[in-house]
Amino acid sequence: MVTWRITQLEYNVNDGGVLAVHWSATTDQAMVNNEPCVEKTYGVCSLVYDVSDENFISLNDLTEQVVLGWVWDQDIGNVDKQATEQLVEERLAEKVSPTIETGLPWA
Repeated sequence: MVTWRITQLEYNVNDGGVLAVHWSATTDQAMVNNEPCVEKTYGVCSLVYDVSDENFISLNDLTEQVVLGWVWDQDIGNVDKQATEQLVEERLAEKVSPTIETGLPWA
């Protein structure tokens, strides 16, 4: 399972409009070599807003779910939720059961 979080917002102090959203997606914990391990990715979405738009939501009225919706919306944040979750889950699976190793055959 992947947990999504909004880690920071950049906003206009005068009108409460959000200019950028910092987000992260983190896998559930797994054990690797008897140590807890997670995989994480993050990003930033730049936003354009219009305070006169009937759908405008000011900073103080936002919830994390609303902002995550912006991140995943093709017309706003354009982050592919399914592809991002698959990426971090595959990275964690590679740590748990590596398919690539390093070394020299003659060493």
